[in-house]
Amino acid sequence: MSSIYSKTVCDLAINQVDYQADGKYNKFAAELDSVNFYNGPKNGVADWCSIFVDWLIYKSVMNADCVIDPNVYSARFYLCEPDSDNCGAGCTQAVNYFKAKGLWVTDTSKFKCGDKIFFQKSNGAIYHTGVIIGWGNYDELNGAFGFEVCEGNTNGGMVAVKYYKDSDHKIAGVGSIQYDGWEMGAAEPSEPVQSEPVQSMENLYKKLAYDCIEGYYGNYPDRKHRINALGYGNIYSEVQKRVNLIVAGLLR
Repeated sequence: MSSIYSKTVCDLAINQVDYQADGKYNKFAAELDSVNFYNGPKNGVADWCSIFVDWLIYKSVMNADCVIDPNVYSARFYLCEPDSDNCGAGCTQAVNYFKAKGLWVTDTSKFKCGDKIFFQKSNGAIYHTGVIIGWGNYDELNGAFGFEVCEGNTNGGMVAVKYYKDSDHKIAGVGSIQYDGWEMGAAEPSEPVQSEPVQSMENLYKKLAYDCIEGYYGNYPDRKHRINALGYGNIYSEVQKRVNLIVAGLLR
């Protein structure tokens, strides 16, 4: 009998941050293709945000001896995906699989770490997904309650963490994955959980400031547009403040 713990999934997700794919070619789809996880090969063919989350689940399943032991059938079970003709690489079909099992949740107060969160366009079409790795009140959301989400195939084909208020209209709902607990011997946390590497927006501002100095985001005004389009809101002015301080030798 297999088991899975949400902290294992969240920790694994954080360890993938900054991974850069080569277009639609990525290590997550490559590994799942090698075990025939879906209804056909996806590496280089499909958008991979849903594939990324499925890979996290696949890599986090434990066997009866509580040893990490990737198992195709167990992973599909936790993701509510079928063992034949699995179309879960697509966000819309992945949502339908959760709905069919009665595990589709839209009440944000019931979201939990490790849930597969889905996003919708203004017309309700599902277009993107990620995994919740933290929740609580965040200063970067002006004190609002919200979620940290680790996403694949974002920011130009990368794995990155983004923040969302619980009232964000883009949130469609979550597929509620039925974990065996937060970690072995511990229940899901009842207090806010915030991932260590991404707790502070100050760290983000400084990282982006150094990237700007290195020329990664080009020149103004294109730089401003690209920074504000990363998904963290209109943060360019805060980033530029850090650029000025770093150049002046007042910030390290």
